[in-house]
Amino acid sequence: MSAEMLVTERLELRPLDCVAVQALIAGDAAAMAAHFDTDPTADVGPPPEMTDVLPFIAETVGERPEEAVWWAWLLIRRDDRRPLGSAGFGGRPTEDGTVYMGWSVYPQVEGFGYATEAARALVDWVLGQNDVRRVQATIPVGHLASIRVAEKSGFHQVGESENLEVGTVSIWERSRQDRG
Repeated sequence: MSAEMLVTERLELRPLDCVAVQALIAGDAAAMAAHFDTDPTADVGPPPEMTDVLPFIAETVGERPEEAVWWAWLLIRRDDRRPLGSAGFGGRPTEDGTVYMGWSVYPQVEGFGYATEAARALVDWVLGQNDVRRVQATIPVGHLASIRVAEKSGFHQVGESENLEVGTVSIWERSRQDRG
C-alpha cells in the first residue's frame, strides 16, 4: 500500500489498495480494521454510487499498486476510526493535466461536512502533484449536496454535458490558478 495519507481536522484519508478495495466490496469490517485500524464493528461496504466501479479499481490497483493514490481514498473519522465513505480520482492525469474527481459518503453521515473536508484535502494534494493542472467533477444536475461540496471546495461550474447513465451533468473545475 502507498505510504500516502492525508490528515484533516476530523478525518484521515488513506488510498485504497487492492486488499482494501476487496474488503470494502465484501463489507468486511474486520479486514478493513486490520488494514487501516478502523472500528471493526463499523458497517462498511461500497459507498453510494461506488458499487459498479470498485471491482475495476481493485483490478487496476492490483496490477499497478503504485497508482492507488490516483483512485479511491477511504475517509476515516479520526475520533472513533469509523469509515465514512470514499473520495478520489478517476486515474492518473490526462495528457492536458486534468484529473477527474468524485466523492461519496454513507447516508447516515451526510450533511456533516465530511465530503467537503475530504474533497478540499484531496484537491489541495492533487494540485500539488506534477502534471496536474486542473481537477474536474461531473455532477448530475439537481444533485444539490454534491454541488455544495464542489462550491465549498473551490470548484466553479465550467459547463454541462450529457451522460448516458444519468442525463445532464454539470462540469465543475478547480485549477492550479485557483489555489490559495
